Order: sequence, then C-alpha cells, then structure tokens
Amino acid sequence: MGSLSLDLTIPANTTQAAPVIVQNPIGPGKIKSIKLQFPAGCQYLARVQINIAAFGNARQPIVPSQASGNNALDYVALDNDVQDFPLDLVLKHTTILYAYGWNTDATNQHEVKVVINLE
Repeated sequence: MGSLSLDLTIPANTTQAAPVIVQNPIGPGKIKSIKLQFPAGCQYLARVQINIAAFGNARQPIVPSQASGNNALDYVALDNDVQDFPLDLVLKHTTILYAYGWNTDATNQHEVKVVINLE
C-alpha cells in the first residue's frame, strides 16, 4: 500500500490544551509503523502525539502508546532525530488518524514530518 506523509507545522507558543491538529482518513488495512522526523532546532520543545478513532468512537493514542506504562510521557519530543514506532495495527474500517502538535518554544515554529507506513 505504501506510505502517507503529513507535515505538522506547529507555531511558537502552541499549548497542549489547544494543539495544532492534522487529520487524515486511513484504512481499512494495516499501519505497519509511524515515523516521526524532528529537524534540528526543535530542542525537545515541539511535542507530538498520534491518535486514531473509528467513526463515532473515542480517540485512542497510538504514538506513544498506552502500553508504554503509567510513567511514560504522553508525547514525543526530539531534536534532529527520527524515531520509528512499529505498530502492526489492523484497521478493519476507515479510521481517522489525528496528529497533534504543541510547542513550548516562545520564538520559533517547528515542522515535524509524520510518515505512516501502510500495508
């Protein structure tokens, strides 16, 4: 099936309570993995969370996943790095993928690339 790429542009001073949200329908099929690419300069200030929701259902975090444990952060924040999250998540129906971004940098906006590898 290939991959789907989303650009998440997060303005300075975007809060977790009012994040930037990019949404895209996907499925049916399988999400093999999600890759987050943070460019140099993010300095761990841009934060991202990926959720999915089947139509009419509550959103569920998949990156980072709930399986990470209670003490895990509810976001991913990197600098000049790429992190791949293997999932093998089967989608039986069309589902909406939500990429949330917020940014504690008071001066600069940051752009994070989200790459969804599909099967």
